Amino acid sequence: MFNKHKIEKYLTNGHFYMTYNNYDGAIREYNQAIKLNPQHSEAYYFRGVAFSMQGYHDLAIQDYSKSIKLEPQNYDSYYNRGIALIRKGDFSAAIQDFNKAIELNPDDAEAYCERGSANIYQGNTKAAFQDFNKAIEVNPQFANAYYNRGLSYGMQGNLEAAIRDYNIAIKLNPQYSNAYCNRGIAFFGQGNNISAFQDLNYALKLNPNNYSAYLARSVIYVKQGNYQAAIGDYNNVLQLNPHDYSTYFVRGIAYGKQGNYDDAIKDFDKVIQHNSNDAEAYAWRGDSFAKLNKIALAASDLNNYLRLRGDKDGKAEKVREIIRSLGCKPAY
Repeated sequence: MFNKHKIEKYLTNGHFYMTYNNYDGAIREYNQAIKLNPQHSEAYYFRGVAFSMQGYHDLAIQDYSKSIKLEPQNYDSYYNRGIALIRKGDFSAAIQDFNKAIELNPDDAEAYCERGSANIYQGNTKAAFQDFNKAIEVNPQFANAYYNRGLSYGMQGNLEAAIRDYNIAIKLNPQYSNAYCNRGIAFFGQGNNISAFQDLNYALKLNPNNYSAYLARSVIYVKQGNYQAAIGDYNNVLQLNPHDYSTYFVRGIAYGKQGNYDDAIKDFDKVIQHNSNDAEAYAWRGDSFAKLNKIALAASDLNNYLRLRGDKDGKAEKVREIIRSLGCKPAY
């Protein structure tokens, strides 16, 4: 006989910890509930949520699956397992879970919206639009559905329609940092740099950790020739994600544009250490070495570019000419 009072106490404690984002504490409490009753669907579900919040999507999926096995009509478990599967990149399985969630609750706009996102990832734009439209039909006040439909329009190049949807999302949720960010990107695509800059700045005011907004704003700075400001945005991106090697690459280029070849080389070093087959990184590092009159290192990097890229992009002969201009012989 299970001690229902103790189980409820552990669940309540777990929920309390969840409220304060103490996911380890919550998991300990849910573990105790499961220990007392290994057939408790709700305990598995909430432990799955805690694992999801920590980014442990495999463990979360296991718990959601146990919850579903014990309670096959549990909408929340299907929905949240679908979210975890998206995070894992398993979009087909995610769509199957959202299908079941919608079957169990046809009036939930969030399930349509998330299924739409999974369809976008799979390249099924038509199905995605149908899902976002249905989410809006079910809940016309659902800002996220307009936002996601705006993303879809943007991917199709329909920037006017994208901006209209972002406008609605922002009207419904004036604190929607990502909506400002992507509206800014759409404005930039239209050549409206002033509006783009305003939106990206406001997106960052709302959320100083908005990774995409820093990257988008850096593009505007580069277009303006303001490399120092662009480097500031790249620094913020790398503080948020030190493993974004594409940002090391573009920051290296920006350092080079400033004549700061030593820092440029350091960034290209990181890119090449991460991927020793990155031909462009060798080319740019070679150029920086050449500017510093480090001829042997420059020629070595430019030859590595030729080794990796060959004549595929039509630049090979120009690179060979540069190597010869350094007094060296092309190896390829």
